[in-house]
Amino acid sequence: MGMDLHGAGGYARCSGLEWSKVLLLAYEYGWEPLGTEMDGWINSETGELIEPPDEWNGNYTSNEGQWVTEEDAARIADALEDALEDIPDREVDKTGVVHRPVSLFDLLRDRTDPLEFFSGAGKRRIRAVIKFCRAGGFRIA
Repeated sequence: MGMDLHGAGGYARCSGLEWSKVLLLAYEYGWEPLGTEMDGWINSETGELIEPPDEWNGNYTSNEGQWVTEEDAARIADALEDALEDIPDREVDKTGVVHRPVSLFDLLRDRTDPLEFFSGAGKRRIRAVIKFCRAGGFRIA
């Protein structure tokens, strides 16, 4: 499952594993999630807006069209910026990383530390997510 992020920063795509590591890294560096907002779903067959459920759980890990507010996106960017210095510039051996998860089990099984996960070339990816979040709120689809 991939995550398509649409917002003021344009478009970004992450694998489910990569997005979960972004969120975990931000959380470990002080991000306190405000919770996502749901204003409705788009019916893929008709294109019509469908009312959201009465009780939305505010999650960030499904791709149901939920909205991350501008304030929350800025907080994610702040936390990721704090983490940048600790992400190794050189690639760390990531033995056991599941690069293309095929199930929720694969996501849960991956125990790679987010700092190691984004080491080396992955550090550029965190910089790109920071820039995307700095632009404003976004939708997770």
